[in-house]
Amino acid sequence: PIFHRLNVLEHLEINDNHLNAISRNIFSMSNKLRNISLNRNQFTKISANPLDISPFNHLTFLEKIELESNYLTEIGTWANHATLSVLQLSYNSIRKLNINTIPRNLHHLNLAYNRIEHIDVDEETLVNRQDLLLSLEGNPLTLDCKLINFIQTVRKGSLKAHLSNQYENLSIDQLYCDLEPSLCPHECNSCRVIGPERQLVLNCSYQNLEKIPPIPPDIYRNSSSIVLDVRNNSIRLLPTTHSNPGFGLINTLLLDNNLLETWSVANLHSNLSMISLNNNALYNLDRQLVEFIMGLPNLKNLHLLNNHWPCHCKLAKQMHWLQSKIVNFTALTCDSGRKLTEFEESCENDMLAFVLISFIILTLIASGFAFYYRHHSSIKKWLFVNQLCLGCASEVDVDTDFQYDAFISYSHRDENFIAHELVPKLEAPPQKFRLCIHLRDFVPGMLIETQILNAIATSRRTIVYVTQNFLRSEWTRHEFRLAFEQSLRENRTRLIVILATDVQRLDQLDPQLRVFFSTTTYLRADDEKFWQKLVYAMPHRDVVQLQREQKAQRAEQHLRNSSLRESNRKREQLDLADIAFTRLCLFHTSGNTLSSRHICIADLNIPGASKIETLGA
Repeated sequence: PIFHRLNVLEHLEINDNHLNAISRNIFSMSNKLRNISLNRNQFTKISANPLDISPFNHLTFLEKIELESNYLTEIGTWANHATLSVLQLSYNSIRKLNINTIPRNLHHLNLAYNRIEHIDVDEETLVNRQDLLLSLEGNPLTLDCKLINFIQTVRKGSLKAHLSNQYENLSIDQLYCDLEPSLCPHECNSCRVIGPERQLVLNCSYQNLEKIPPIPPDIYRNSSSIVLDVRNNSIRLLPTTHSNPGFGLINTLLLDNNLLETWSVANLHSNLSMISLNNNALYNLDRQLVEFIMGLPNLKNLHLLNNHWPCHCKLAKQMHWLQSKIVNFTALTCDSGRKLTEFEESCENDMLAFVLISFIILTLIASGFAFYYRHHSSIKKWLFVNQLCLGCASEVDVDTDFQYDAFISYSHRDENFIAHELVPKLEAPPQKFRLCIHLRDFVPGMLIETQILNAIATSRRTIVYVTQNFLRSEWTRHEFRLAFEQSLRENRTRLIVILATDVQRLDQLDPQLRVFFSTTTYLRADDEKFWQKLVYAMPHRDVVQLQREQKAQRAEQHLRNSSLRESNRKREQLDLADIAFTRLCLFHTSGNTLSSRHICIADLNIPGASKIETLGA
């Protein structure tokens, strides 16, 4: 070997030559070497042997190697020398650097002015290298997300490095890497992983989109969070996680300056942390949507400025519930341009006024009900008489204190029709009208006029049966006038006039009757529907009341039948007793004198003795 006699050599400089390789055993006899300088030669690699065995293996005291201005493209295994601490490799052609593979023994590695574009750092396996100084000035480092880990390692102090000024103050938050084209929706401008948090931003803005593009479900593998930027498009509807599964992975949704009108619970999901919906056409915000938004644990920022929010209190209240999540809440406005915070205050005042007015109205209603409950009968009568609110006061309500359903005014010469036809039919089931007639209900001895007035006053209707006999009678015409005047005073129809078949011409009537017949509907006895019209003109009995009356009548009839059966049973017993005691008495009487029979009857204290006595006589 060329240096076999230089066994005490410590410093070797062979600079500015054309060396391009070092033989395997060239330093085998020079094991005292400490510093080797081979600058400005033509080395492309150090080991010339096929097995890549380092020529520095014999140098047990080697501390420094200088290989500046050569053509080396990598740091070979020869650098893993146990005693080597300084390695000068500036101005070479090295393109890649992996911090994790730098030899542990090195304290200074000079790689300035090489062609290094990417520096790889695996933070999980990186051992603390605070003892290492790395010189990297003048390298064309690529400003992308791959540089982030290295810069963070340097800034944390795990590694010392000299960098160009442009890298010393670099903001790593803006460093990004483009996503693989196969994972990026073709509708988007770019898909980039940005910053140390590896946030994936899908930039699909200004693309005239009408809907959100499909998001690949496996896109999340490349990032910690996903931002979907679809601002300044023409999107009207949001997708659901069912129709667009990748949409459920979105964390930040930027939808400003679109045409959205509605949104719902189906368009939201739990991964969302920020939603920006400024400058759309939103107008709906129902309670279900508000409750769902408030229940989203990760959603912290909600932007809702410049939409078509209607100006009403319900929306102001719902917006107030979302106040903790809405960004710039005080700037929210409704369609009129009025701020929702101001509108909410007016709503509170309106609500207070509404509550006060409602309380007053409820108090008045309660007082009115109490007054009505106490005086309902008088009120209904007054309303019905004055033809006011007839739906509230029916004739049944007014006609509660009358003894009869109708008083029949007729001439006694027409009594046959009244007693055998009119009264039986009206008093028959199912209506069973209660009628007042002279023949049956007038009390003998009282003044006729008084009884007529009482009959009219205590009857719901007055039936006037007009015949020739009626017209000739002064009393019947007087009854008609009284009933007519009563009807006029109460402003209601009480008169039911039946025109008999023998009265054909109305000009035969007196003036008052002619006035009545010319202004009021009347019944003709020869009408084929006479009985139906007559029943309809009678008081319309309440169905429930009628059922109660029928039940009471049945109970009363049952009681009468029971009493009758009991009376008949007792009478039969008396008859049997009379016969038995009569036979007994006759058997014990020896003579036929009347005195003996009287003694027999007197001795027996039995009911029906008078019958027995009569029978014996």
